[in-house]
Amino acid sequence: MDANDNIPQFKKLRYEASVSENAEPGTFITKIEATDKDTGDFGKVRYTSINGPIAQNLILNSETGVITLRTLEEMDRERIPEYTLIVEARDNLGRGNKNVVELLIRLMDANDNVPIFLQPRYDAVLNTDMRSFNQRLIVKAFDADEMGPNSNVTYEIISGNYQDKFKINPISGEITLKEPLADVTKQENHNLPPITLNVRAHDQGVPVQSSSVEVQVHNQEYLNRTITFVIPLPAEKIRHRKDEIER
Repeated sequence: MDANDNIPQFKKLRYEASVSENAEPGTFITKIEATDKDTGDFGKVRYTSINGPIAQNLILNSETGVITLRTLEEMDRERIPEYTLIVEARDNLGRGNKNVVELLIRLMDANDNVPIFLQPRYDAVLNTDMRSFNQRLIVKAFDADEMGPNSNVTYEIISGNYQDKFKINPISGEITLKEPLADVTKQENHNLPPITLNVRAHDQGVPVQSSSVEVQVHNQEYLNRTITFVIPLPAEKIRHRKDEIER
């Protein structure tokens, strides 16, 4: 008579599977398969458990070995891109000898991050020739998605392009002037108020993710102003508190 002297044998030494980080509950992940040489109930394999850091997020069918997604809660590719779990199988309808196999699940990137600018606002000062900046003006945004279309950022000016004189390199994010902003021979042009450009960064994923930032462009003459503060105190008291008042 047959004795239960064999353990379940998996068809693979290690299972690997991938699932999108925006997959819906119920999504098929993989199928674990094991057989047992014993006869009768001794040879009937059941998949009894799945253990590991996201085991609670998965559903294991004990009879078929099919693993599906229960939830993506707390699963984020940008934080942890892959997980290693252990699947257990037992013969004798789940009551007998056991064996385990490793399962590696990789999270595939979804375009779930927006480009984030490195500064909340950018400022630049025009040279006196009104055709360039005193320092290079480059806006930069970072996208946390996986390298590829989901994180490839391009830039565009979406509003505030005074006289259509500004242009932006869509790849580098550098803003320059196509031609002088104004006729420098006209004194009134030296008093131009700050110009506010709105720049948008967007990735190449589906759906497209984007964010925008303000860029303030200042005229040197507009910035170089004298401001007088009138302090209602006797001069002697002000001299004694000079540092405090300046602060």
